[in-house]
Amino acid sequence: MIAALWLAVHAAWAAPCDTVAPAVARREAVLAFVSPAGTPRGGVTVRAVRHPGLPSETALGVGITDTQGRVAFTPAEGGPYRVVLDGFGACTLRVGYPAPPLRSALPWLAVVGAGAGLLAARRRR
Repeated sequence: MIAALWLAVHAAWAAPCDTVAPAVARREAVLAFVSPAGTPRGGVTVRAVRHPGLPSETALGVGITDTQGRVAFTPAEGGPYRVVLDGFGACTLRVGYPAPPLRSALPWLAVVGAGAGLLAARRRR
């Protein structure tokens, strides 16, 4: 499933990035860049820096915007990203972590439920 993520990128960029839908790790997001006049920024290189300013900082090449000013981006992990539109500025993007699937929690819930049942049975004796 592709999450739509729209960034309104203006000449004077603000930090953090303006987003309509939150970015989530390991899920594709569509970044859209527009000028202050509302025209798409097509044909511009987009880069991202994961964990900017930290020793674990990693530069990533995202791609080049299409004629609509959009580029697909799939963040590998959550945390802060510095998104750079070459020649136009940068902003900070917060990427969240996906929720664990419910099926991974079910075995633990079964163990906890069984343990609680055994404790209740012992107390009755």
